[in-house]
Amino acid sequence: MRRLILSALLLVSVNASAASIWGSWLGVDLGDAGGVVTLSFFPDGEYFLNDHGDPVRDPTGRPGVERGTYTWNEQTGALGIVTKVDGDGRWGLSNDPPLTVFVTGDTLDVPAVPADLVLPRLTSPTSPLVGSWSLRDDPAPGDLTVLSFLPDGTYLFGTDRSGASALESGRYVWDPSSGALGLTIADTTSAGVGLNGLSVASATIDGNDVLIDSSAGQIRFTNVAAAPVPEPSAAVLLLSGLGLVAAGRRIRFRR
Repeated sequence: MRRLILSALLLVSVNASAASIWGSWLGVDLGDAGGVVTLSFFPDGEYFLNDHGDPVRDPTGRPGVERGTYTWNEQTGALGIVTKVDGDGRWGLSNDPPLTVFVTGDTLDVPAVPADLVLPRLTSPTSPLVGSWSLRDDPAPGDLTVLSFLPDGTYLFGTDRSGASALESGRYVWDPSSGALGLTIADTTSAGVGLNGLSVASATIDGNDVLIDSSAGQIRFTNVAAAPVPEPSAAVLLLSGLGLVAAGRRIRFRR
């Protein structure tokens, strides 16, 4: 019984600590390319990077996306990356040495030389649309798209479809009262892939989701930080169940 309780407590502790990195983080004017990036960590151990910069300033890379898996140790900060899709050349995480990452509240800190890299969590106290939203298994199983709305009125739309990736950037105007969404496409790495091939009318927040109404119909994106299965709750239920078992044993003993 004691071992089961300790295991359940450990499960709660591990998931609670890992949860601090979940979500999307914003980088602006990064590196020689002056890049704007959104780095998203999913609860299932997957990461997705929308990476937009100027290849004239840094020809070693190009605008694109990265996708892969990660492991993270909150105590040591050790971040392990396995890249499966590398669409941004030598930009991004795929060519970096092992990283150390610490999360404090809404700040992600990467100790580096000559200066630390500090990324704020992509969120806004005034606009619920600001953040990163994901679309999975559409149009095919395994596909993943991440749509990031930035606080300055710009957006990044990154997608990986059966290993073929693309990145789109532009500006947006959103009316939270009516939901009306206006988009202006700035550039894309693949015409016809992304929002550039659609007529978008509105965006409506629905809990952890945002519903995009377009000429292709309604598309439901889910907030990157929304866990598909809240495992800590399962551990709490397990502890509750163990408590009931223990209570039952005490009752039988008293009889």
